[in-house]
Amino acid sequence: MYKEWIKTRLFIFLILLITIALHSYMYIKVGYSLRMVGGAHIWSVIIDRNQFLFRIMKYFPLLFSFMIALSQFVPEMVSKRLKLALHLPLKKFTIINWTLFIGAFILVIVYLINIVSLILFMNIHFSCEIIISALQTVYPWFLAGLLSYFLSAWIILEPRWGRRIINTLIATSVVPIFYIESIPGAYVKVFPLLICILLASMFIVIDSVKRFKQGK
Repeated sequence: MYKEWIKTRLFIFLILLITIALHSYMYIKVGYSLRMVGGAHIWSVIIDRNQFLFRIMKYFPLLFSFMIALSQFVPEMVSKRLKLALHLPLKKFTIINWTLFIGAFILVIVYLINIVSLILFMNIHFSCEIIISALQTVYPWFLAGLLSYFLSAWIILEPRWGRRIINTLIATSVVPIFYIESIPGAYVKVFPLLICILLASMFIVIDSVKRFKQGK
């Protein structure tokens, strides 16, 4: 855990700075709109036109996941340092499982900070129903962030460049499923499907680790 902290601490700090800047910008922009055109007009835009005011945060979960995955797994592939970790006297793939857990845990904490911040701000200006609708809109984006984290690990840990290219093509085909539609509540009925895709990505990483350990 301490090793993962050393590798990711700079990126965690950078992610928090980006989060503060992003949310400050969003809230200043929405606050300005509320003062200029009035709350009634903003409510009409949200309810009648199915518009989401915080769409700018759409791809930031992906950015955060890439940053954490790169900080964790690229150093392990330099000079094949991962090989040493895999030969420690621990149960099979324990090191990798813990590394993935720590990375996912960091992202979950970051995502929760983003969600709580969004709820607190919206609670000042909007009703509970609009807040729930907003959460139904953003949750696929955060699930896509976790998905891209595991798929990034799958790609980076793959020892052969040919397979890395194939893995990348698969990843870039799967992640856009979570971004097909941004209308509030569009993904409510397919929530179980998104969870199944995410769970599958958690186990697929081991395939690349096995191939690395076998010296492919």
